Amino acid sequence: RLLASEPDAELLAGLRAGLHERAVGATQVHPLMGDGWRTLSAYLESEDPEPLADEFTRLFLGPVGQLVYPYESFYLTGRMYDDPLGDVRAFLARNGLEPSGVSHGEPEDALVFELSTMARLIARQEGAGDVDPDALLLPQREFLEQHLLVWAPTCALEIQTHPGAGFYKGVAMLLGGFL
Repeated sequence: RLLASEPDAELLAGLRAGLHERAVGATQVHPLMGDGWRTLSAYLESEDPEPLADEFTRLFLGPVGQLVYPYESFYLTGRMYDDPLGDVRAFLARNGLEPSGVSHGEPEDALVFELSTMARLIARQEGAGDVDPDALLLPQREFLEQHLLVWAPTCALEIQTHPGAGFYKGVAMLLGGFL
């Protein structure tokens, strides 16, 4: 949700709850994730959330300044709507995944869409019953290895080091540690 659009007051309130505990727990998973929660905590404790819409716009939408283009096609070819988008669409078709409503009009190779796709692949395991675990894990591995892990860590680092990132620096650290 944090990469789909600027966070609303309800999401920010949810993020503020239990920040210290999240940072401690996340550090055990990956130190960068713990640092991400601490960065978010410092930001949320000291900043007015109103500028987050401006930060989101400056980082991802423009119209001026150094933008981050969170699209697989852009990272792999330097162009939007290129071959990697077709590859993602082919993966979705092979695995019976229809584009979901979380894309907010973005192409399927957008970071927010790819993260949503990974979440949907993982969610298939819930209630899968007697389905062979490999049948569920192999598409997850394929999507990670052929898509997300190929470009998203670089995108996360670009967001993290962007001079205009405050709140989104923490979000990028969480993403980088998770990946």
